[in-house]
Amino acid sequence: MAAARAMENASYWYITLALNLLLPFFDEKQLQKAGHNTSRFKSWVWLVPVYLCQRAQNLQQNLAYFIVWLACSALILLA
Repeated sequence: MAAARAMENASYWYITLALNLLLPFFDEKQLQKAGHNTSRFKSWVWLVPVYLCQRAQNLQQNLAYFIVWLACSALILLA
């Protein structure tokens, strides 16, 4: 019950912020280790949707991660 109350009061908003800042940073580091050129989107790591879009273009992948991120963000805002 305490966890439900904390979620209702948005007590843990900073976890979402931290994940949105840290995960792209670590992903970019992993891409560098794998030998990919990340200089094109390195400065956009802090802005997740731009980073995901540029990452997909750089790796010649589809925009699935970008679209899922946008959909999840829209769901969170609507909830």
